[in-house]
Amino acid sequence: MQPGKRDRLITFQRNGGAKDAFGGQLEAWAALTVGDWGGSEWAEKQDVSDGERWKAGEIDAQVTTRFRTLWHDGTAAVLPSDRITLDGESYDISGIKEIGRKRGLEFTANRRSD
Repeated sequence: MQPGKRDRLITFQRNGGAKDAFGGQLEAWAALTVGDWGGSEWAEKQDVSDGERWKAGEIDAQVTTRFRTLWHDGTAAVLPSDRITLDGESYDISGIKEIGRKRGLEFTANRRSD
């Protein structure tokens, strides 16, 4: 993965799991911190083409994006239940895969476009 392509500063967030007065789940997202890692990471952003989305059977109002980062203990701790934020938009992580042998990680994520 070329360093010049990682030109977007993304933030990984985890839901804090707060409960409301009735015991229901509230969204309380906060930046993910693992050790000294503050949850922000430089990433390469690739939007999935409409052709790929059509082949995958996705015909709803979602934007699917792949974010590629370097592998380290912080990014390796990210879970599919976490999310990514970029430029005020939130992306739900739908897949995580390793690129090479601990060279990088690719996060597939979706955001609603409506």
